Amino acid sequence: MTELVATAESNGLVRYRMILFIAGQAANSRAARLNLANLCRCELGGRCEVEIIDVLEDFDAAIRHNILVTPTLLVREPGPPVTIVGDLGDRAKLRRALHLGDA
Repeated sequence: MTELVATAESNGLVRYRMILFIAGQAANSRAARLNLANLCRCELGGRCEVEIIDVLEDFDAAIRHNILVTPTLLVREPGPPVTIVGDLGDRAKLRRALHLGDA
């Protein structure tokens, strides 16, 4: 299953493109989805496009992106790609990875 959960508005501000790899409804996968949704809403003002790939349904996508564990977030834009593994509960780590500075 691939799901697009948020679309960035093209208003000249920095746009974030991410892929979140999850494993079904596992607790860490559910937490990662919730934490990422909160980050997109609260920190990025909806300026993000998130594709969610369930590796239980699309294992080939995990192989293509070299994903070995879930949940894993791939930040594709802006800047060089960044990979974050885990439930995305560490807001400070996410902010640093997205070059948002410290909260």
